[in-house]
Amino acid sequence: MLVPIPDDGRGQVQGALSECLEKIGEELQQMPPAIGMLSIRIKVLEDGSVESLDWLSDTLVPIPGAPVLALDGASVEPPEDARQLILEVIVENLAEVAFPKAEGATEITIPFLFQ
Repeated sequence: MLVPIPDDGRGQVQGALSECLEKIGEELQQMPPAIGMLSIRIKVLEDGSVESLDWLSDTLVPIPGAPVLALDGASVEPPEDARQLILEVIVENLAEVAFPKAEGATEITIPFLFQ
């Protein structure tokens, strides 16, 4: 049974999630450019840990031939596994979020739009 997040807990959830999304955004800035949308559902246990992540939609496509800046500032071709790199950044960060404890399990759905 899923339990809605009480009003007094939403701020704590938003704080934990905002910090994580900011980190994801910073890491994605270093990734090859892509277009599309990803939607992910996070299942959170009552102790605040992430139980699972489920992809609800995925239309992500790396932009072919788009230059990527290497660490030394040189422009290089996107790697073959560019899409997988982007997905890993999102999953690895979301799986580590520590949400506040709740009265029961809950779900959070997050869309990611790439333009």
